[in-house]
Amino acid sequence: MKMPTLPALFAALALSWSWGCGQARPDASSLAAARAAPSLCAELVGHVGQAAFDASPVIAACIARTSEGGLVELPAGKLYLQTLLVIGKAVTLQTQGTGEANLTACDPRRHACAALTAGPNAAAFQAADPNNYMVRVDASGGAINHVVFDMGLKTAGILMNGQNTRIVRNGFTGARRTAFVNATAAGGTVVAGNVAVNNGLHAAGAWSDGFTFLGADRLTVEGNLFVDGTDVDLIFGGCVGCSIRGNTIQHTGDARRGSFAALAIYTWEHTSGNYLNTVISGNQIDCNGVCGFGAYIGSYSWNDGPPIQNGLFDGNNIVRAQIGIYIDHAVNVTVTDNNGVLAPARGQWATSCGKRYGPAVLMMATDPLPNSIIQIGIGQTAPNLFQNHKTIMDLRGCVPNWP
Repeated sequence: MKMPTLPALFAALALSWSWGCGQARPDASSLAAARAAPSLCAELVGHVGQAAFDASPVIAACIARTSEGGLVELPAGKLYLQTLLVIGKAVTLQTQGTGEANLTACDPRRHACAALTAGPNAAAFQAADPNNYMVRVDASGGAINHVVFDMGLKTAGILMNGQNTRIVRNGFTGARRTAFVNATAAGGTVVAGNVAVNNGLHAAGAWSDGFTFLGADRLTVEGNLFVDGTDVDLIFGGCVGCSIRGNTIQHTGDARRGSFAALAIYTWEHTSGNYLNTVISGNQIDCNGVCGFGAYIGSYSWNDGPPIQNGLFDGNNIVRAQIGIYIDHAVNVTVTDNNGVLAPARGQWATSCGKRYGPAVLMMATDPLPNSIIQIGIGQTAPNLFQNHKTIMDLRGCVPNWP
């Protein structure tokens, strides 16, 4: 974002002061210039790295005094939150001196960004929010970019209740349950270029999705990187008119950080499971042997929710999953043979209901699936890849890669 010159900034502030002294109200363009001036939450500067300090009320106060559509900047470094941070106004929250034009994401493993970090008292988060989130966004139309969220295996990450919000190039780590959940049925939110690393740890009794989308419309979920999620790395409960493209899901091979599924096109009992006009394409998944499903289209392994409906699954690449693609409860879904499924993990693997045997490139609960299109021999260098490597196995109630 271009910084205003000092004379322009002082002129805008002078207009504001003169208005308060009974002078003429400044025009809209002058107010816009003042609001566009970057706003550092300066009260935080002396408290970076102080684990006993609660940055949450300070950030909330900075947001409260900022106009709708304005900018709140945080100093780089660790800022500890001892209590739930609620963002109730449509502002842009970012690390000082960054902005969406900066194409370098805040990777939690190496960054120079503001890091909102869960303080030592996890009980305070539980008291403020029974779901135990560190941050809750109630406003619509704002943005968060270039901020790291470090939950320290104490809390869940961000609960998004707003819509038409931009979540861009942030970092997420150390979550329980989920690093980010879009809970609203309303849509228009863009989640792009973020990095979610090491969320959950089975050895600590903590599991976590990377990002969770309960059900919305017109979402853009593109170009995110997920590393070592421990429940499902990227999961949707329904998404109408959405673009789910170009995301990368990786596992390092550490069984303590394995996942049940890398990508789940799913439905809970309370969500629609509708993917009308949604395209799931260009996603790259490398399970390194420690995720059960590379891609899961259905719900029966976990629940008896409504069927997955509609959607196009095309041009995705899945490597070294125990089961490449599994489809169990889908209607009018198109899965093309332009998806690459290579080198699935081989041998015996554990599920929540006992041992099963692999590998499987494409596994289906029944054949054929009702009204769904499983295309054979289209776009693959190896003809009839799915036809030659299709397995029929009913995994109802069986979650793979069970620890």
